[in-house]
Amino acid sequence: MKKVTKTVYVSLALFLIVIIFGGCTSQSPSPSETSTIYGTLKITTGLDNNMWFTESGADKIGKISPQSGKITEYNIPTPNASAYAIATGPDNNIWFTESGADKIGEISPQSGKITEYNIPTENAGPNAIAIGPDNNMWFTESRANKIGKISLQSGKVTEYNIPTENTSPDAIALGLDNNLWFTESKSNNIGKISPSTGVITEYPFGN
Repeated sequence: MKKVTKTVYVSLALFLIVIIFGGCTSQSPSPSETSTIYGTLKITTGLDNNMWFTESGADKIGKISPQSGKITEYNIPTPNASAYAIATGPDNNIWFTESGADKIGEISPQSGKITEYNIPTENAGPNAIAIGPDNNMWFTESRANKIGKISLQSGKVTEYNIPTENTSPDAIALGLDNNLWFTESKSNNIGKISPSTGVITEYPFGN
């Protein structure tokens, strides 16, 4: 009887040791628990021969040297800016949209200085951005249902209403006809805006 009791005590002691020390064992957290997701989204070629990209989750603009692979980051002044699209302007600066702050950003490749320009419409949701034939930068406003233009000389933003409601314009590009063409992600239309007149024409497709 004493031998059985002793065996039980030993087994119980070993069990408690495993529970106590096993529960205190330090485990390395997984990368998903420790890593910061910078949310790199869009990228463009700069006239300085570097590649420039947006870091939406980190509120930064990044630059990578194709020769060395070195990455340099620049902090966007406005918090929670959610930088999205990025494009090189005719002024040699890099222009980008701030979908979370309703601003258009500009960064000088030479100095790294960032300048921000407010969009007049609240909750505009600036999305894609492209250079126009008039040497201005044109962009889509996905939440405001507008097309925007920013003057590189004055920083003035002009907005144009899309005739169809709630289209959520997305991508935008310069066509060979010197008009800006854009997609409407929530309608079966392709849109075109004339830089000289600001007139928007929509072309339906599908059933």
